[in-house]
Formats: sequence, structure tokens, C-alpha cells
Amino acid sequence: MQDLETARRGAVRKGTIVSDGTRLAYSVDEACKALGIGRVLMYDLINTGRIHSVKVGARRLIPASALAEFLGGAA
Repeated sequence: MQDLETARRGAVRKGTIVSDGTRLAYSVDEACKALGIGRVLMYDLINTGRIHSVKVGARRLIPASALAEFLGGAA
């Protein structure tokens, strides 16, 4: 099992966390947990264009700014 620091370094290399620990993007499951909604609703929001997402290989990532914009906050 990875310790937190090793996982954090790996995430920095993957480009999802900046050096201060702020997330740049979330997986669909992480974004669902952050908003308190289910996967079906999240994919509906993505498919209808209400939440922006990007496809990276086989993964779909939701930028933190897209979640803030959806909630009406500043990025």
C-alpha cells in the first residue's frame, strides 16, 4: 500500500494535483462524491454539456473549474 506522500508525488507527475495540494481535475467518481450525486446523473450532466469534462486515454476527468462553474462559484 502506498503512503500518502508517494501517492501525492504520483499524482503530481500525472498532472492532477499542483504542488500546494490543490486538485486540478477529478475522476467521475471523485466528482460525484464532491457534489453528492450519482454516476448516472453525472454522466447526464456531462452528456448534456452542463459540466465540462475531458477525455484522457480511457479516463474521463472533470476539471475543478468545471465543478466550480456548475455550482456558480469562481474557479
